[in-house]
Amino acid sequence: MYYEKSYENCMKIVGLNPFAAKTEAIKYKRNKSILNVGHEQTFRTIQSAIDAANASDIISVDEGIYLENIVIKKPVLLVGKNKKNVIIDGKGAGSVISIENPGIIVSGFTIRNSGGNETQDVGIKIHSTSGGTIINNNIMNNGVGISISFSDGNRILYNDINSNHNFGVFIRSSQDNKIYSNNIQNNVFGISLNGGGRKTVIHSNNFIDNKEQAYDDGDGFNNWNDQIGNYWSDFNFSIDRYIIPGGHYKNLYPKDNHPLSNAIIIEFVPIDFSEPTRDNICILNKEVREAEKKDVLGIGRYG
Repeated sequence: MYYEKSYENCMKIVGLNPFAAKTEAIKYKRNKSILNVGHEQTFRTIQSAIDAANASDIISVDEGIYLENIVIKKPVLLVGKNKKNVIIDGKGAGSVISIENPGIIVSGFTIRNSGGNETQDVGIKIHSTSGGTIINNNIMNNGVGISISFSDGNRILYNDINSNHNFGVFIRSSQDNKIYSNNIQNNVFGISLNGGGRKTVIHSNNFIDNKEQAYDDGDGFNNWNDQIGNYWSDFNFSIDRYIIPGGHYKNLYPKDNHPLSNAIIIEFVPIDFSEPTRDNICILNKEVREAEKKDVLGIGRYG
């Protein structure tokens, strides 16, 4: 878990002694470095910063267009300063970001232009790893927006996943992943769960104008609503549930039992990892878990 020790210490002292809380945050901040990427920074490419980073370092990326295909094999926080203007462009070849280590967080980017293979070339590929968080990104014009395969316990939230040539989100042979508070729009398939994609929780998303909104062959083992459902632009409310095409288990077809009548307004408070304070010393992953419980639509402090 990303910076779990820092969070545990934070919880012991926050609210009791603000000065001690800040001192504790600074202590753990010293154990991680911020590597800056940009035209006038130490690192000119994102991959070079990743290669130089140690586990738990922060890679902070300035505005600009980065023509790269990135592979992440270390537990780092990769964060762009403005998701509209920090662009990672795959140049039409291969996957744009490949995640190959547990506990990686990617936030604050436009991720576009993977290769032309509509099932293998991906905006963000998560393969054989766990515990990652993809949060607050624009993921567009890829073969597949996000692919999760043989990977458990990842979270996809507060992203705009649109105009991808095949799947917005594709999940295969993976369990216990959570997909919520995303705009999934104008893809050929909005989301598809195939071949053992089970125990996935999908709620509070906007599925808008995808050619096929969703597919699920998980035989009823996925959860399409968690007290709150999803918004489906093609739902006409002639029945009280939205049926998901795909497999069935004992004639129980996948369905959203609580479809929403209006699209969700999704807001995200950008990550602040500057000077640690009493308000920002707790880790992002903990706040993500709290948001899952409360369905809070504005989160994101990091220290």
